[in-house]
Amino acid sequence: MTSRKNTAGAAVQAQPLPKRSQAARPSDWPSAWQAMHVCLVVIEGRLVTLAEVCGKKPDRKARQFDVECAVELALAHIRRMRADPPDSHQAFEQQWHLASCAIELADGAYRFPRSRYGRLLKRTRWHFDLLRDLVERVEWQHRRG
Repeated sequence: MTSRKNTAGAAVQAQPLPKRSQAARPSDWPSAWQAMHVCLVVIEGRLVTLAEVCGKKPDRKARQFDVECAVELALAHIRRMRADPPDSHQAFEQQWHLASCAIELADGAYRFPRSRYGRLLKRTRWHFDLLRDLVERVEWQHRRG
């Protein structure tokens, strides 16, 4: 009589494991257009959050107004990119860089980096870099495969 533990072990040993390839096939990856669309949706959400948080502050100052305008500029640019998607990866990179620069300027101009808004600005900058790298990785994977 076999114990329950031995029966399960025998069943697992009897079934061969499916073979997996080490690298993902290009068909497993999203297309470059899908990656670009996801990036635009994610970053638009981050920018909308930034605009809403800044708009709720009753004691905005002139320097903070400049930061708010830079965020609105980046948001308008991203919305334009969503409405009229870029034709190529290079065009996407160029337009993405323009929106990213507006956020970098806003982050550099903001006086209170440890405040909630300052931390949101910094994280949004990181998201711009991270999402740009995601699109580059997908593009590279499709060129390679």
